[in-house]
Amino acid sequence: MAQCPVSGKQLPQGDPNAPAQCPVTGQFADGSRPAQVLTTQQQKDGVRYTLIGIPFSTFTRTLAMGLHELGLTFSQISDAAPHSEHVPRQYSPFGKIPVLLLQHGDKTFGMSETASIARFLDAGSRPLLRFAESERIKNQKLEEMISMTGDAVFASIEGGIVKPYLKNNKTEDVTQEALDNLSKTLEILTNACHGPYIYGMAITWADLFLYPILADLSATPFASELVKFDKLQKWLIRMGKRDAAVKTRQGTLEGGASPP
Repeated sequence: MAQCPVSGKQLPQGDPNAPAQCPVTGQFADGSRPAQVLTTQQQKDGVRYTLIGIPFSTFTRTLAMGLHELGLTFSQISDAAPHSEHVPRQYSPFGKIPVLLLQHGDKTFGMSETASIARFLDAGSRPLLRFAESERIKNQKLEEMISMTGDAVFASIEGGIVKPYLKNNKTEDVTQEALDNLSKTLEILTNACHGPYIYGMAITWADLFLYPILADLSATPFASELVKFDKLQKWLIRMGKRDAAVKTRQGTLEGGASPP
């Protein structure tokens, strides 16, 4: 049995013996997954998910993609820019996005910090976007990659390349140091990719944290740097074809949007 995170009601778990290619995530070889009974039951029980954050935010897009991959229906408040009045401070004291609300009847449970929300959504004995609880070392490496992406990778690509590019009226006037750092970052990411997805045959949160950042890079002239890293470029193309990426493209730099 699984417990509703808002109401505390016990819900029947999905079939643990559903046939799948991957024994860890339950994902088929083509990237699809069996229907998740638990999700349907949660929705019938009246749990509503609301994502707060502008689509232009890479972290908001990570969470939106994760919700799609997990099969969770949600609504989105898309005009909530970071630190704006649309960000509920009782759930995000520093005004950061995204924020996720889980509502059941007159009860609301809110949470912030993307990595923390991801852990909450995909917790349990048979998670879809991480490894089983018993795979502690693999999950540690996964968390390590998520942390590295949100820190050093974000700083290198978004802070060093994408944001200066947008600030300078979409000119290619970035520092040589930033370009050198970008090359080193892409090399590190290439070496961290161990299959069709970062951790082999199955997509994980590591892919979902990284994709929005590299998708932003792909929408700038500096996408030419990706050509030097064939494995990473193929990964980006593969990720871009997933429904979760397609459904979250509107409002992003990759989708042609401008920063708010």
